[in-house]
Amino acid sequence: MSQGVRGVKVGVRASAAWVAVVLLLVGCTAQAEVQPPAGTSTAGGVSSAPTPAPSGTLDPTPSEAPVPGPTIAPPPPRPVAPDTLDDPTPEGALSAIRYFYDLYPYAYATGDIEGLKDVSGNACGYCMKLMDRIEKLHADGGAASGLAVEILSAEYLPDTATPFYFEFQVELKQNGGLVRRTPVAEPEVHDGQEARLHIVLELGDVWEFTKVLTVRDDDA
Repeated sequence: MSQGVRGVKVGVRASAAWVAVVLLLVGCTAQAEVQPPAGTSTAGGVSSAPTPAPSGTLDPTPSEAPVPGPTIAPPPPRPVAPDTLDDPTPEGALSAIRYFYDLYPYAYATGDIEGLKDVSGNACGYCMKLMDRIEKLHADGGAASGLAVEILSAEYLPDTATPFYFEFQVELKQNGGLVRRTPVAEPEVHDGQEARLHIVLELGDVWEFTKVLTVRDDDA
């Protein structure tokens, strides 16, 4: 087992490749708050009344013209699985955590959850809920963009280690993004958020998530 990661915090950053219709960063039950798109307003001031348009035509003045809303961006490319997913070291387990959260925005944008399945154990309720939400979003004709996840820090917990299970405390930041729930719905603006998670991984053919718990401030 490598000694370079034991008991120290390792600063890492997930690639910007990049979701939950509501983010599951805060564990199996918590949800990110949905914020409606920001409203628009016109500048104050006094002006003369506009000349009415001829009957039967629609010719809005600039202040009455519709303001374009947020739009869903094209999906990012699929992240490439690292070669270290089966490495029986803390670094190998950490590469699985990085890969999982690199896949997060891609899976939300495309509906492709195969990569997430590869590093999600059957016992990981957090993982199953995330993939269920993504599948439902796309089954309803929805889409998403943004929502990139950064890993701010990852602390390996050596006192809990066994030959096949490693545990980490990970601080994450999800950037904002858009989620459209149906083909005709307006995109919803999701604010970013941060979370501290306790992640347990098991080594089979590759490292897999088996449990994800939220770490509260009074638990840290």
